[in-house]
Amino acid sequence: MANLKKDLPSGASIDITLGSFQEGHRLLKAVVVEVRKVQLTLPPGTGFNDFLSLELGGEAINVIKDLITGLIISPEVEDALWPLMGRSLYNGQRITKDLFENEKFRPDFLAVTTEVLVFNLKPFFENLASLWKNVQGKITDTQK
Repeated sequence: MANLKKDLPSGASIDITLGSFQEGHRLLKAVVVEVRKVQLTLPPGTGFNDFLSLELGGEAINVIKDLITGLIISPEVEDALWPLMGRSLYNGQRITKDLFENEKFRPDFLAVTTEVLVFNLKPFFENLASLWKNVQGKITDTQK
């Protein structure tokens, strides 16, 4: 399985090992449950490409806040994330909850969890753009 080696802004290093399909899929489902809870209202006539270029206003900031806080407080995301954290190293030490009992490591906790989460979800989304184009094409074809 692939690894990600990265230095954090604090100077600490992380070595993340990609989890199994089952572990990653469990995390994916837990994250999707939280994403579904976030409400985003777009102006009428706003297409997907328009959405990507919208400026960050009050509503967009609230959407981001709701998503981040939902992921942080979700017991399901936490339960899916810790086995993946346990596969990874922080400054050469296996990542456990006990590691973050050390106060000097706590500032890196969110950075570490984010890196582990993103690294393990990224493979599921790599072909999403081409899939979206395919769906858009089929919608256009049926409207003709």
